[in-house]
Amino acid sequence: MTDELVCREVRATDAYRLHALEETPNAPVWAREVETWVKRDTFYWARDPDTRATLFVGEHSGDLIAACGYSFERQGMWYIPGLLVEYSSRGIGGFGFAMLNYTVEDLRRRAVGDTVTWLVHPGNNAMARLSTKVGAVPDGEVRVRPLGVDEYVDYTRWRIDL
Repeated sequence: MTDELVCREVRATDAYRLHALEETPNAPVWAREVETWVKRDTFYWARDPDTRATLFVGEHSGDLIAACGYSFERQGMWYIPGLLVEYSSRGIGGFGFAMLNYTVEDLRRRAVGDTVTWLVHPGNNAMARLSTKVGAVPDGEVRVRPLGVDEYVDYTRWRIDL
């Protein structure tokens, strides 16, 4: 058994594996929103040519446990809409860092833009720490209304200059 996360682009055979990712028990709304998006929509999002998206999955010991990707936002800018490490694999192997870092490094390798950004909910301390660890800096706030919530929340925009 290896402790490494093997990151790669998504394949057609991963659609059902994404759907089977373990969910967080009693997750807050913002976490459920990311989990639902990754499990239900990411595979099709990555296949839509209009998004100019790339989706990666992470495997540990042959099991798909993580997903992250990016899409074109505007000239020179890319956006990471979500990162998910399944519940039982969080906090034990650096998998979130490996997945996020792989995604950012892919953009650097391809040299397709100047900046990549993503949003972090104010209650998501783990993602804020990961963002700092991969070299991102806070770049203002964005008012967002999470699905299923009647109020707006100020998310922090994180940015890495590629």
